[in-house]
Amino acid sequence: MIISISGPASTGKTTLIRKIKEIGKLGKYSKIVIVNEVIRDIFKNNFLPKVGSMENMMKDKELVLEWIEKVGQETSMHINNEIKKNLEEDTLIILDRCIIDHFIYSIMHTAKFDIPLEGFYNAIKTYTLSETKIDYIFLTSIPEKDFYDIDGIRPKDWEETRGLENSLFQLLFGNNCINLPYDIDERISIIDSTISYRKEENKLSLSK
Repeated sequence: MIISISGPASTGKTTLIRKIKEIGKLGKYSKIVIVNEVIRDIFKNNFLPKVGSMENMMKDKELVLEWIEKVGQETSMHINNEIKKNLEEDTLIILDRCIIDHFIYSIMHTAKFDIPLEGFYNAIKTYTLSETKIDYIFLTSIPEKDFYDIDGIRPKDWEETRGLENSLFQLLFGNNCINLPYDIDERISIIDSTISYRKEENKLSLSK
């Protein structure tokens, strides 16, 4: 089974994945594989040396478009390679974000440049392979008492657009996701019960 933990920045995705790693077992699967995101590494290795900061990069339209294409390509390649490598029976593969997350952040990056959505949508679609089948997308949302971690990668001015970011995730993921509450134990419980039920369903269908 393949699931994705997706959602806006600073909504507890990394904390949730760390907790899953600590538990070591979920949904009665004997093996769990975490596919970590590579966006921070791409920025640090390919863009930070020449731009100095995320804020500087976001002022340059051409650099932003280069960033969008590079992240789309590298993220999709990384996810698909890890899935192919670990797609085994009785294995749960958990994606720390999927390619659609990048699509949403691309909208945030390019809004001020008035770039038609079709332009980067087609670029990202090129790197989104149809063979990547995600069984469930679990979506984290901004809590009522919001916080925003400025970590050198996340732009400071994004703090002002948190509502838009949250709305885009809800709009584009729509009914194709399972919304998670903010409490981490409740999140674990929902994910565990959802994938356990799906696994039992699959067993029953195979036994018929």
